[in-house]
Amino acid sequence: MSKDLDGKTPFLEKISALHLIIASDILNEPITNIFKSLQKLEVLGIQLPQVFSEVFDDISVNDQDIILFSKNLDGNSPWLKDPIFPIDIIIAAKRLEKPIDTIINQLKKFEPLGLKIPSTNVYLSSSLSDINKHLLIFSKNMDGQAPWIEGEIHPTRVLLAALIFNESIEATLERLRNFVPLIGLNLTEGDEWFWQFLNRNNKMNILN
Repeated sequence: MSKDLDGKTPFLEKISALHLIIASDILNEPITNIFKSLQKLEVLGIQLPQVFSEVFDDISVNDQDIILFSKNLDGNSPWLKDPIFPIDIIIAAKRLEKPIDTIINQLKKFEPLGLKIPSTNVYLSSSLSDINKHLLIFSKNMDGQAPWIEGEIHPTRVLLAALIFNESIEATLERLRNFVPLIGLNLTEGDEWFWQFLNRNNKMNILN
């Protein structure tokens, strides 16, 4: 019940599917045993995922799963939060050098427990090169590493990314339009003439 699964405060009143999965590994107990133990505490107000106990029969947790659920992808705390965000999947694909669809399929086995997996059809076919570009754009320091930007993507970031990738602003914008909604960011589009102006100057800079 402890938030960090260390037996210390703070304690949770609502237990997520992800918390059950990690607890199963740390305590070396099947998920079904963890779930049944916590069910006894529901009379005290503890909230559990609304699932049937039968769903636990075909679900087991392995070391690769725990690595995927750790923020640093090392199998240790701190842990990701439920729901899983698309940026988490993109980072895992790059760091673990696995295709995005492999990461998604690994996560999907826990959906019956109530784990929320984002809709990721837009980037199922993304190559490792594309993933690196996405991470570069979304990182505050434009280095593909955390911390990540929040809120709106400023036009200057689009221009910088286009220059770094040696591509047109239209190409960079198209990439962003597909991904931005998935990670909870807003793209300040501006007027079409503004992007045309930036793109014309971008091309001139490249030629010079």
